[in-house]
Amino acid sequence: PYRQFQFTYQGNGYYKINYWSPKLIATAFGAIEQVDDEVSKLKARVTYLESEVERLTNDNRKLEDTNNKLLISK
Repeated sequence: PYRQFQFTYQGNGYYKINYWSPKLIATAFGAIEQVDDEVSKLKARVTYLESEVERLTNDNRKLEDTNNKLLISK
């Protein structure tokens, strides 16, 4: 199986990891790429959501100003 290339049993209850295994290195790089892609997507989403919060805050301020002007004029 796949794990035999990465781990070997030492017989004393412990496993030894072959850090130089090409399959382990390829798996690690693949995982790093996936995490990096996910981080990039999340950063873009946070940026978008921050801009939406700013836009909604500004819209809310405009509505409050309009409401205050209407109340004062009555």
